[in-house]
Amino acid sequence: MSEKALESDLRCIPLQKIVFAKTCSGAPVNSFEPRNVPGEHLREDGVLYVNDICYGEKYPNSHLDIYYPDGDKTKKRPTMIYLHGGGMIFGDKISGDPLAEEKGSDIAFYAEVAKKGYNVVSANYALAPEYRFPVQLEQVDKMLQYLTENQELYGLDMECVFLGGGSAGACLSEIYGAMLVNPEYAEKIGVPVSIRKEQIAGLLIDEAALSVRHYEENMDAMFGCWMGVDHPSKRDDIVKLLDATKWIGDTYIPSFINSSNMEIWFRDSAEDLAAVLEKNGTEYVFFIRGQECDRLEHGYMKRFASNRYAKECFDHMLQFMEQRKVIQ
Repeated sequence: MSEKALESDLRCIPLQKIVFAKTCSGAPVNSFEPRNVPGEHLREDGVLYVNDICYGEKYPNSHLDIYYPDGDKTKKRPTMIYLHGGGMIFGDKISGDPLAEEKGSDIAFYAEVAKKGYNVVSANYALAPEYRFPVQLEQVDKMLQYLTENQELYGLDMECVFLGGGSAGACLSEIYGAMLVNPEYAEKIGVPVSIRKEQIAGLLIDEAALSVRHYEENMDAMFGCWMGVDHPSKRDDIVKLLDATKWIGDTYIPSFINSSNMEIWFRDSAEDLAAVLEKNGTEYVFFIRGQECDRLEHGYMKRFASNRYAKECFDHMLQFMEQRKVIQ
């Protein structure tokens, strides 16, 4: 952090402390220790949950969980990897995104996907402002490298990976996808990629916010906290660096793109990515429903068990994964 405190940090840090006290039982925002005692748990629905596997030692919060459809950890299944949201300053692989409409339901989401025949990985990563851009992208790469090297140990098929996340996790996934297809972009970010792009069968971009046309002050503060600057939306160099669509070029990874309909910046990013993929001929599915259907707030897809449009979105995502699994 610079000698002079950033406005973005002063806005975000007090709120970060309050949120973590409520959502993570007062656990440190960043810690090299797991937030829960590592172990295996067989749920009533038959899903096996293995928690707090360490995937790296360089940065804190480098722990992941794996959900299996049943007690068999040796059977190779397609792998879904999901990164939680929270504006790079909040969030957890279990409690999810505190900024989303549906809070605390991530385990049910992972378990439901696992029951469809996937091994599901949910992961934590270090949080700003203590750990700023591009640390989180370095952790994504390290996690993918670790899982690839240990896929036999964990029964994962790392040749058929669906990489995604919600909100901040969607931003990381979209950026990392662009890094995989554009070495110049990876060099610009400062994180060499350790896996082949062919390993990623599809990206699951659940409400990224990388387009800055309509950012408001809270969104700008969170990105400023991540980038280590005030008012990043007014910095052309940062706007271009964060907007992965400007670096995609002639090819990208097939993507499922989702947007809520209450905050315009999620729709902006979804439409921008869809437009680029339409132009370069990359397969994609873009799911959005207007407010005439329902008021769908940020993170609404996690309401798949209680809302018809959230269920429709969830089913479209699963259909995209099934089709890509066959192609892969």
